[in-house]
Amino acid sequence: MISERRRHPRHFLNQEAFAALGSEYSRVGKILNISLGGLAFEYIVFQEIDGDNSTVEIFLTSGEIYLNQVPCRVVSDQGIIVNHDRVRNLKRLSTRVCRIQFTSLSGTQKDEIEQFIDTYAGDA
Repeated sequence: MISERRRHPRHFLNQEAFAALGSEYSRVGKILNISLGGLAFEYIVFQEIDGDNSTVEIFLTSGEIYLNQVPCRVVSDQGIIVNHDRVRNLKRLSTRVCRIQFTSLSGTQKDEIEQFIDTYAGDA
């Protein structure tokens, strides 16, 4: 059995939530899991990615919650294999998973993330 080395347990959301990375929102996608230490999200690459990746926005499309400029750093950004055969135009797109770590959170930001997890996450 592989032991979990994470400092904070991961939580899977019971409602779709999204992350937008960087000041120019260079990566926007669906959150796969979240913890007090960071999150992972899946996104589709339409063009070359560059720019500032030191903050992330976390939100629901319903507008119920919006966490603004949460400080972070990219831990990994890996391509995943997706079968796009059904839609011809999607063959040129790349699907990726980005994992970020929250950094230098203020007390308010930490409280907001805890509230977000308590409200929108199911069992880990």
